[in-house]
Amino acid sequence: MGRRRRRALYVAFLIGLVVTLDGIAGALFIPPATQSFRIPHAYYHHGLAPGIEAVTTWGGQSYPMVTDSLGFRDRTPRHVGLRTARPRTVLFGDSAIEGLGLPYDETVAARIEHHLHANGDDREILNAAAVSCSPLVYYLKARFLIEEVELEFDEMIVFIDVSDIQDEVTYEGFVPDLAGDSLWPRAQGFLDLHSLLWRLTRLSGDRKPVSNEFHFKRDADINVWMENTRAYVERGAALERGRWHWTIDPALQKEWANHGLALAKAHMTALAKLARAHGIALTVVVYPSPVQIYSNDRDSLQSRFWRAFAAEQDVRFIDLFPSFLERAGAQPADVYARYFIPRDTHWNGAGHELVASAVVAAQTRRGGAASGRD
Repeated sequence: MGRRRRRALYVAFLIGLVVTLDGIAGALFIPPATQSFRIPHAYYHHGLAPGIEAVTTWGGQSYPMVTDSLGFRDRTPRHVGLRTARPRTVLFGDSAIEGLGLPYDETVAARIEHHLHANGDDREILNAAAVSCSPLVYYLKARFLIEEVELEFDEMIVFIDVSDIQDEVTYEGFVPDLAGDSLWPRAQGFLDLHSLLWRLTRLSGDRKPVSNEFHFKRDADINVWMENTRAYVERGAALERGRWHWTIDPALQKEWANHGLALAKAHMTALAKLARAHGIALTVVVYPSPVQIYSNDRDSLQSRFWRAFAAEQDVRFIDLFPSFLERAGAQPADVYARYFIPRDTHWNGAGHELVASAVVAAQTRRGGAASGRD
């Protein structure tokens, strides 16, 4: 055996040994509750890895995270057929609609489906939401599902969060790359779950207090983004002030929110055009954050802007600001305590039920997925 061959075998042995030891270390030391099911995507920026069964945490509370074959949060890691004989609705939204902090059956998606089935409507609800999505991601993901995956559905409901407008500005430099959509995101997810060396390399020197910023230029590293949930609970309001206050702060509107609204409108206009081209009904839903509730922001810029958009595009519009702000005799603190996770911007189970029942009622009044607007 030649010297070069012996050297190659020796190097291969060392690499194999390192990989084996790294895998053993990963099995021993990587905690099962991780956020590594969150992955970057070359075309629609970021989402959830498919076929995940994990236990994760938010705000100090553990809850199950399960995704189906499409990478949608779901009840079981089932295979979702691309073709369907049933009517099918896809929900788009951010962490509120994903259901951060709650088991799947307590989320808007599961509750909408439950109400429909209880009324004899067998419509299937798919939840394409993920944390920190915005109109750019809604449009790109819908286009990817329709034109590349060829998923059949006849309705989409897009929930536009107040925080989406800041995300639009944050993501302005993102360029979708369909050709670059490879197995790399899945490989990253696998390494996050099984390789201690990979995780140490990714996390070293990059720990920071949690915020809702999403740095796509750092490959959407959610492992860092959600590393310290206590910091989010204790400091979140200060870290994220602009995300929620722009509807009531003219200075923030001038600084970046008007630009974010313009970007959001352009992306939602593209989404409306895509929906019309494929015969898919589109509904736009808005709702307040705790800031709008405490500020009694009844005639909110968020509502006025998207109501005008829906009228312009001849799509449905559901305004949930009154559902929260006009609770009979309720004070803002009482509304917050009833419908939100304590010291958080996300709904608790009652909040998800409020949203789901209001959406189903509005859709039922207008005859399901037929075209039209409020």
